[in-house]
Parts: sequence; C-alpha cells; structure tokens
Amino acid sequence: MARPIGVKVFRKRSAQRRLIRIAGIFAVIALIVGIDAAARSWLSVNRPSVSVRREQYSPEYSQSPYWTPAFWREQDELAASWVLDQDGRWITTYHGHWFNVENGIRYTAYQPQSPTNTVYVYGNSAVFGFGVPDEDTIPSQLQLLFNKNYQHAYRVVNMAVTGSGVTSQWQILKLTKLQPDDIVIFYDGVPEVLSIFEHIDIRRNSSWSGQLCNTLMARLWRLGVVQVYCTLADRIVPPQAKDTALQQKITDQYKTTLLNAYHYTTQSGAQFYHFLQPHLWTMDLMPYEKAIAANPDLVEPGLGELFVATWPDLQTASSTIPASVDLTHVLDNARKTGTEMYIDFAHITEVGNAIIANAIFDAVNVF
Repeated sequence: MARPIGVKVFRKRSAQRRLIRIAGIFAVIALIVGIDAAARSWLSVNRPSVSVRREQYSPEYSQSPYWTPAFWREQDELAASWVLDQDGRWITTYHGHWFNVENGIRYTAYQPQSPTNTVYVYGNSAVFGFGVPDEDTIPSQLQLLFNKNYQHAYRVVNMAVTGSGVTSQWQILKLTKLQPDDIVIFYDGVPEVLSIFEHIDIRRNSSWSGQLCNTLMARLWRLGVVQVYCTLADRIVPPQAKDTALQQKITDQYKTTLLNAYHYTTQSGAQFYHFLQPHLWTMDLMPYEKAIAANPDLVEPGLGELFVATWPDLQTASSTIPASVDLTHVLDNARKTGTEMYIDFAHITEVGNAIIANAIFDAVNVF
C-alpha cells in the first residue's frame, strides 16, 4: 500500500530541518574555533606564552648557545620536581646536563677541592638562577672570581630559595654553621615588594568588567577569547592603592632582619655583606623590555608602579646596614647600550649575572 503523499513530504521536510540544524551547529562550532584561533593569534603577538617566547621571541638569549629545546625540557622537569618537606621548605634533588640540585641546593660550578673557607650566598630565585645553566649563576660566576684572586681558598655555595626574602634568608642562616673568616652574602629586595603586592584578580573586583573576567577565568580560562578579554580588561584595572603603614612595616622588618643577620654573622667571626638587587624598572625601558612589562604572563599589571613607589624605602633602609651595597642601577649602563638580559622583571641571563658577580666581588674586596 503506497504511503500518502503528505507523509512523504513531511518526512522530507523533517530531514531537511535536521540537516539545517546540524549544519547550523557545525557553523557555530566553526565560528567559535575561528574566533578562538584569531584570539590565540592576537595573544601570540601581544601576550606570548612562555613556550611561544622560547621558540619565537627571546632576544635576551640570542647569544646563549645552550638555549635549545633540550634546555627548556630540563627547565620544566626541574620546575615540576619541587616538593614541600616536613618543615614547609621547597626542596628537590635533580641531576641533568644544565641543572643540578641536591636537597634544594643548586650546584655551584668551579668549586675548589680543598677550600679554607666558604662563601654562602643567600637569596631568591635570581640567585638560584632558573634561567641559566649551573656555570652561569651568580654564585658560579663569583666562584670563578674567587679562584682567580684567592688561589682556591674559598668555595661558594648557592643557598638561594625561590621567593625567599630576608626573613627566610635569616632563618636559613641561623641553621648554617659558620666558621671564622667565612663570608655571608645576602642578595634581596624583590621578594619584599612582592610580599605587599595586591594581585590582579583582587583588584579586578573593583569593576564589573574585572569581575566578569574573574568569572570567565574561573570556568573558561583555556579559551583564547577569554584570555584576550581579560588582557584588555586588565588595562583599565586601577593600580594598587598606596598603603603607607604596610610599606613602613615591611621596611622596618627588612632593616631589623638585616641587622640581626649582620650581628649573628660577625659574632661568629665571619664577614657579612648585603646587596640590594636590581630590577626591571630602574631606568626607562628599552623596546624589548617594554614588551616584557606589557606581558601579563611575565609581569602582572600594576607591579611596576609598586616597585617604583616602594624601592626608595628599601634603598634607605639598606643604606643603614654595615657593608651594604645598592646594586639597583648596576645593569643600567649595559642596558643603555642595547644589551638584552632581562627574562622578566627580576631574572636575567648569564650576561647580567656576570656583571652582578663582578660588582659583588669588587665590593667584598673593598670592605
């Protein structure tokens, strides 16, 4: 028995509607994928990720022969290997070609076999040297200078802990058994500023556009279009309000802790030296440095303003510490000639590390 013509027409139209809906779904998906691809293309230029910067744009490493995918893999492996111990310290033991760490202590190259004394260098990740091989850290470059001038009488030990300010350095120093004529070096400043920094996700809450960004990032942070929106929205987020009382508290604590470290060291018969480290905003930024400062994956919006506002207080406080040297502007002359060395706002390549190591060694000789 033949089906009625109306039934055939209805089924044909239903099939057509299904095809239209399916085509519409695919069109929407294609549109979303296209928009996201365009967003990621924009991000690769205006907010390049670590991987993109490694592969396409790292002028600070243009003269570094080790800057290869194999080096990047070791960096990532080391970063993933850290664990918290029972005392709340981040430690690791990692051995590779460029990075070697034993129980949290970075290997220092060129150490002599039978030294008479030890130079302990306490500091943050800038001293640890995540961006360079073992032989190019500040302590390793210092070791070369001590070997050349003191006939292998001193070994240099990298005592740096990522993120540690003077309070953490002081706690670690008290666990160190110093010998007469040992040398203690504190290198700091950046963590003190970061300790009072109000992160962007908090400051976003002051506006509806910022609140929307926080909501989207909490659920859809992988979407390129969301990252583009937040990148643009963050440009109008107000800077951190100045908290004079908090800044004074941090400055006073900074000064007190350094004095405690100085007295502890000298009472042990060792020598104490303090160095205030440089940072990105010590001079007008060079073109590639402006790109670093504008990349929120490297520098959170508002951080530069806080450094400029806070740093003079740290300079004043450190100037009252015996055997303290202000290295704030130690890299400026090289930067003015076009030398590219900053990886982000605080970490530098081997070029900058060598300049700093020489400045530290010269100061130790003077004192």
